[in-house]
Amino acid sequence: MYVKLCGITDVAQVSELVRLGPDALGINLIPTSKRYVSPEHAELLVSAIRAENRAQGQHVECVAVLAADQLPEALFSAGSGVRVNALPDAPRLKRLGFDRVQLHASDPAGTWQALGAAAEIFLAAQIADADDVASAAELPGAPLLVDAKVGGSLGGTGHSFDWALVEALARKRDLLLAGGLNAEKLPRAIAQVRPWGVDVASGIEAGTPGIKDLSKCAAFVRAARASSLAVEK
Repeated sequence: MYVKLCGITDVAQVSELVRLGPDALGINLIPTSKRYVSPEHAELLVSAIRAENRAQGQHVECVAVLAADQLPEALFSAGSGVRVNALPDAPRLKRLGFDRVQLHASDPAGTWQALGAAAEIFLAAQIADADDVASAAELPGAPLLVDAKVGGSLGGTGHSFDWALVEALARKRDLLLAGGLNAEKLPRAIAQVRPWGVDVASGIEAGTPGIKDLSKCAAFVRAARASSLAVEK
């Protein structure tokens, strides 16, 4: 079970977050997000994660959360556009050393192809009904993040969607389930969907977006591991 704690912003929390042993920490570089951090601050966060990985003997991945129509110019060299085969070749992003890129796009498949169809990039899809699931099923790349569709938001809203909509899709491909999850909901969500992984942002916060409640983070990671084992049995 791949466990991603998303939308971290506080360097002071990195040591404890790494100690909890998630598979990944997500850093939001979408300027309109309430958990947005600048490329400069992202560099500090990634450096801290790498240092704690070495100190603690952990292997927590760094995931950049990006929107195709809001790519921070500071991530790219002049004239590179959004080609760069793909984002990891952009100078600052390469220096940051992100392991994966979670990409939100209005034309997901086209954008993914334009970026070189890189294995490090996975797409996000918002789900509200069966038509959304059908569209998501056609998207390339892996894993596929599925989240609740809430207005024009790109995620992190704290809202869930009907998990029954993606049960069949989860049997066919790796799904990273997101949308209003918390430690209490995880056992039912994992038992029902059996996703490849789970993703959380608002469900591990106590009020301020980006500042994590470490007790909720610990409970989420424990619940994900335990629920995954229960399903495997």
